[in-house]
Amino acid sequence: MGLAEWLGNSRRYDEAIAILRENIQSNPKNPRLHLILAWVYAWKGLYAEAVVQAKKSLDLISAPDKTFFDLTVAMVYAFAGRRTDALKLLDEYLTSQKGKPVESFIIAEVYSLLGEKNKAFEWLDRAIQDHAYMTLWLKIDKPLDNIRSDPRFKEYLKKAGFEK
Repeated sequence: MGLAEWLGNSRRYDEAIAILRENIQSNPKNPRLHLILAWVYAWKGLYAEAVVQAKKSLDLISAPDKTFFDLTVAMVYAFAGRRTDALKLLDEYLTSQKGKPVESFIIAEVYSLLGEKNKAFEWLDRAIQDHAYMTLWLKIDKPLDNIRSDPRFKEYLKKAGFEK
């Protein structure tokens, strides 16, 4: 899975898809494999395939991890232009996490994909303040492509320590 994720983040989608399909053949009940394949399909613009894989991941996931999967599937739905579905899952996630730590970076990604730049930056700020481990992806993360051209993005790169 690590190699497939790396290839996907490197925008080498076809290679990542091939590895993930092979892994799913030998482990079809692994929800994480289906979720990563959904991401890669979404990144490549294959939205129908992404949604199918996202739904499979949700069907296979057990209760303790469901909230995280709901949030990441919200990102896939946002990529696919399924705004209502993305916001529903995001709202369910935020409601279920009241008073608990949240995945602020992924929330920023969802808002970025939905074109809600101010909310994306609000959550990105929180991710940086919280030292969220996913901020390591800030410079290359495809879901943030929608906000890269905004002048504020450069400031966030500085806040995160990527630029001087």
